Amino acid sequence: MPRGRIYVAILVTLLAILVIKSAIVKPAINTTLDKPAAATEAASTSPDRRAAPEMSLALETGKPGVPLSALKGKVIILDFWATWCGPCRQSIPDLQKLYVKYHSQGLEVVGISVDGSPAPVPEAVKQLGMTYPVVMANDIPDIRTKFQFSGIPQLYVVDRKGRIAGELAGYDPSRDIEPAIKKLLEE
Repeated sequence: MPRGRIYVAILVTLLAILVIKSAIVKPAINTTLDKPAAATEAASTSPDRRAAPEMSLALETGKPGVPLSALKGKVIILDFWATWCGPCRQSIPDLQKLYVKYHSQGLEVVGISVDGSPAPVPEAVKQLGMTYPVVMANDIPDIRTKFQFSGIPQLYVVDRKGRIAGELAGYDPSRDIEPAIKKLLEE
């Protein structure tokens, strides 16, 4: 094997290891969503929450985008994910269950794909059984300045008043955000 190909193979392998490592590193958590019920209850009425940045979400194919602020009155989970991200694919069934269980009570889940191309997204949506809306991050101007994260999956939870109630980085299958979502729905 020529030396150039060996170097390319080594470089590709190292990049793959870095991508995998960044996806499985213990998630950084900055939220009230995974704290005990008493702490979550106290934080649920917190006036310190900041307003969610405004952006337009194309929730239905072929229809104009809906401003995030138009969804006030609902609890919104924004899930930044990608088709190639293993932890993202593991977390989506949990989000789908929450969506099915609480949608009628005012929960919206919006998947925001950070894939470079929309081509693989429809097949992943079908494979994963996603019935909630999925939009492309590339279709939302300045999305990276409005919602910042260094890895995926990344969740932002917006309360009924349009404020950021919490954020979760990474995926931990032992983490249960349902009690916190229920509390936010009760606000």
